[in-house]
Amino acid sequence: MKKSDVKLFSIAKKLSGLQTASTISKNLGVEKRTAVNYAWRLRKEGYLTSTGGGRSIKFYRISPLKFKGKKGYSLYGLINKYSRVKLNTSKDYIIHAKREPPPEEILVRAISSNEYRLMIASLALFNKINNWSNLRILAEEYKIGRNVGALYDVARKFIRVRRMDEKTRKALLKSNGKKFLFGYKIKSKNFQDIEKRWRVFIPINKHDMEIYKEWSR
Repeated sequence: MKKSDVKLFSIAKKLSGLQTASTISKNLGVEKRTAVNYAWRLRKEGYLTSTGGGRSIKFYRISPLKFKGKKGYSLYGLINKYSRVKLNTSKDYIIHAKREPPPEEILVRAISSNEYRLMIASLALFNKINNWSNLRILAEEYKIGRNVGALYDVARKFIRVRRMDEKTRKALLKSNGKKFLFGYKIKSKNFQDIEKRWRVFIPINKHDMEIYKEWSR
């Protein structure tokens, strides 16, 4: 391996996780222009992939394990694109698809991922749903229909969400669902009324949703 390649690998290892041009600049002790140049080189060698962001700030996922050859969409990247709750992790899930998955699919995959932080961050996507029927179908395919309905009721207590139509709500109430998400017997201390209504146990409590309080109505 060339010295330049070794150096780039070391930089990728040091910056592993979610970064912006500003954090790259800070972590490497270089000017922002130089940080952008490093980001370009890391992308070229397969150590960096974009994960969305706003108009003025771009987020990059960096890993010493090259992203080259991974065709599809990063589930963490999609959550970071739609949610204000950003995730920084060395782990990733790739959704193999020619087109970006709709919010309904992203939400269902996140809830069924067995990743607690991923599920919490994904609840923001209830405000991005365009096709409630599609959400129901996907939730039932993943056998988490009632879980999705219960988490919708939790989310609406803390953030603005699009209104679920009654047809979808009734269908989810009658659908399948895991009694416990993640395989752990975790019950909520704050949402017992929702648990009873949907006949599932909710693995989060009120303090877990404090991260969304800036969205409270």
